[in-house]
Amino acid sequence: MTTDDKDVRISELQKVVEVSDDDILIVSDTSLGNKTRTVRKGDLLKEITKNVTDSGDNAVVASDLIVNNDITLYGDLRTTGKISFGQLEDRDNDVVASGIANTREMLLEQEDAIPTSAALRSFMDGQYNSIQSIVTSGLQTIEVRIDQDSDSLSALSQYTLALEAALNAEDSAFATALHQLTAYVEHNDSGISALSRQIVELNAVIASKASASALSLLEARVNVSSDSINLLSRDLVELSVSLDSAFERLDGMNYIIDSAVGRAREELSTRLDLDSERLTIESLKIVDLQSELATIDSDYIVNATADARSQLRTLIDRTDSDLTILSDQFLYLEARLSTIGNDSSVQEALATAIDSVYARIDLTDSGVTVLSGRMQEFQASLETIDSDFIQSATASAIQGVNSRIDQTDSGVTVLADQVLILEASLETAGLDSSFVQSAIATAVDSVYARIDLTDSGVTVLSGRMQEFQASLETIDSDFVTDAMATSIQGVNSRIDQTDSGVTVLSEQVLSLSAALSTAGLDSDFVLDAVATATDSVMARIDLTDSGISVLSGRVQEFEASLTEGIDSDLVLSVVGGAVNELSTRVNQDSDRLTVLSQDVTTLSAALSTAGLDSDFVLDAVATATDSVMSRIDLTDSSISVLSGRVQEFEASLTEGLDSDLVLSVVGGAVNELTTRVNQDSNRLSVLSQDVTTLSAELSNVIDSSFVVDAVGDAVSELSTRIDQDSDSLTILSQQVTTLSAALSNTLDSDFVLDALATATDSVISRIDQTDSSLSVLSGRVQEFEVSLTEVLDSDFVLDVTGQALSDLSTRIDRDSDRLRVVSQDVTELSVAVDSDFASISSTLQTIVDDDGNASAVYALNLDVNNHIAGIRLDNDGNTANFAVTADTFKIINASDNEIQPFTVDGDQVELSNATVTGNLDVTTSDATGSMNIKGNLITISDANGTVRVKLGDLSA
Repeated sequence: MTTDDKDVRISELQKVVEVSDDDILIVSDTSLGNKTRTVRKGDLLKEITKNVTDSGDNAVVASDLIVNNDITLYGDLRTTGKISFGQLEDRDNDVVASGIANTREMLLEQEDAIPTSAALRSFMDGQYNSIQSIVTSGLQTIEVRIDQDSDSLSALSQYTLALEAALNAEDSAFATALHQLTAYVEHNDSGISALSRQIVELNAVIASKASASALSLLEARVNVSSDSINLLSRDLVELSVSLDSAFERLDGMNYIIDSAVGRAREELSTRLDLDSERLTIESLKIVDLQSELATIDSDYIVNATADARSQLRTLIDRTDSDLTILSDQFLYLEARLSTIGNDSSVQEALATAIDSVYARIDLTDSGVTVLSGRMQEFQASLETIDSDFIQSATASAIQGVNSRIDQTDSGVTVLADQVLILEASLETAGLDSSFVQSAIATAVDSVYARIDLTDSGVTVLSGRMQEFQASLETIDSDFVTDAMATSIQGVNSRIDQTDSGVTVLSEQVLSLSAALSTAGLDSDFVLDAVATATDSVMARIDLTDSGISVLSGRVQEFEASLTEGIDSDLVLSVVGGAVNELSTRVNQDSDRLTVLSQDVTTLSAALSTAGLDSDFVLDAVATATDSVMSRIDLTDSSISVLSGRVQEFEASLTEGLDSDLVLSVVGGAVNELTTRVNQDSNRLSVLSQDVTTLSAELSNVIDSSFVVDAVGDAVSELSTRIDQDSDSLTILSQQVTTLSAALSNTLDSDFVLDALATATDSVISRIDQTDSSLSVLSGRVQEFEVSLTEVLDSDFVLDVTGQALSDLSTRIDRDSDRLRVVSQDVTELSVAVDSDFASISSTLQTIVDDDGNASAVYALNLDVNNHIAGIRLDNDGNTANFAVTADTFKIINASDNEIQPFTVDGDQVELSNATVTGNLDVTTSDATGSMNIKGNLITISDANGTVRVKLGDLSA
């Protein structure tokens, strides 16, 4: 139908108000094949509604209603006939029905069709052809009971509601619900008990598919006896769900199996326990959560779990002597994943976290303890296995924070500390055993602060300790390598106060080490290297009633070592070390003040080489020590100032070329340089000294029958000294040099040779002055000695010695009475072979004093096996003497040794070609008489002394 050139549907004709019932309409009738016809509007409406009765509230269609286009209903539609439609639409809810489905196939093909009961039955038969029955049941009971006998009285009130629904099918399902309320009171000879409880339990299960359960428990309990009271309130909730599913493709090739479980548990409780000895009040909350998942498909097997546990608690525990108050919280978290691939690859991952927090107070008869702290621990690990490698990695972190106060009758301790531990590790291995690598890194950081207060004093401490370590191990087809690095650092400060003093200490220690070990799997090469370093710094003050001590110092120590096995024939080991100690110190007490500064350095190096074939061994060691010091000591009556340096060097070499030759060499040098000033009320002493000691040793074992030992030493001492007191002054300068050499040679058991040589040279210059005297001395003493001991065999021993001594000096002595000057030169030489010896001593001496006395002496003595010969010349200015000690005395012509004009042999004197001028007086005698020649008279007497002959001047 058209109006105003517009098509109008019959269902909308009533809305066209400008068309009256008498107006002619042009209608396109679909029942006539869309032919048009003309009809009055009123007649058209009568045709449409001829079978419709409209009471105003409802419209009733008496027969079939056929509408070939849209029909809009704003109310109910009821008919006793049938309705044929192309499409039903609910425009308010935007739902469209395209038709009616009467079979299972139509229902599956037409998603928007309205199903008939036949279609539903067909569909249900196809989907659930195993359904057997559906069962539901319910049970409700209420019980009230009172029981009484001669011993007890009890009352019970209980309400129980139980519901169950079950479906028996291919996958049977059931659901249950239980609700129980209980109130119970019992009174007997031992006491009274009261209980209130509510239980709610829900379960839903689809067999082999899924299940869900819930449990809720509320409980309140009171137990009262003659000696105790127990109260308990608890709220418990447990929830769980699980799912098992399986899917298989129609081709049967791929499948999926999933299994999932979830659990949750929460418990709240509070309890009170009271008896004659103890009161305990505890409140507790526990939450436990867990999730699990297992999946299997064509590529992977996956297992995953997650756990969480939380506990919160408060506790009060009291006895006659103790009281404990505790609050703590504990949290545990865990996540775990396991994956297995169809290519045999495996992966395991784990992560855990623990957090524990606590606060506690303990009160006893002897004191009180207050604690609070927190401990956190985190860990993660991953392990992977595939066709080529196994890899495992872990990382962990632990952190603890604590604070503590302990108070007793004797003192108080306050402590706060924090500890942090970190660790990471990685391990990788090739399944073919050709490669293994392991790496570990750790870090520890500990910080603490502490105060200890006792009746006798107080101690305050704070410090930090840090430790870091890293290690790496690698193994492949050719080498094994181990590497490690460690670092430790500690920082501390401390104050100790007692009745007798105070100690303040600050220190820092740093220790570093690195190690590397490499070995060839073919045993041809081994390398071990280690390096360490330690640095210690300290500052300290000690204060006592009697004094104060201030100390600061630093000690540094370094060491490096290397051991290398080059091949099967050679092993090399090298070690080097260095130590340095630097310190300064001040000590003061009522009697003394000491200031000390010193620096000590020690260096060492060692080398060891060995041939694995036992034919060659080499060991070498070198050390050096340098010590520098300055010191001041001050007392009420004296002061001492000292500065010095000591240097010590040593080197040694041991060489075994083969089984028949061993060589050992040692060399050493020590140098000590000091200067010192000592002063007291009576004396001043100044000393400067330089002492040098050199040594060398050689030990050579040629073979089992030949051994050589050689030793050489040298000592040089140079010093100056001034000593002054109220009465005297001494000035001394001296130099002493001592040299020695020793040789021991053993050829075999039948021959031993020992040789020794020593030399000493002493030079001195000295002045001594007193109120009444002055002494000046300069001198030099030289002493040389050699010795030889030779054992040729068990029957022959030879001892040989030789000595030489030279003493040269000059001296001035002066006092109030005299002045004396002495210069002398004494030389002694001696040699000995076994019991035979020979010696020479020579003395030159001059003496002059202020009394006019002067003398000069020269003496020479020769002693051979105690047989002495010698000469002596002396002259005192008045008398000059010349004495000769000899068995025979001769005067020999220098041009002709055969000319000997004067000889004394024993008691015989021989003269040849003698000329006498002046007076001559000669007397000879024997048993028969005597003869005297005097001047120009010769007298001969008999045995009785009677003159028998006179010649010459007879008047005399």
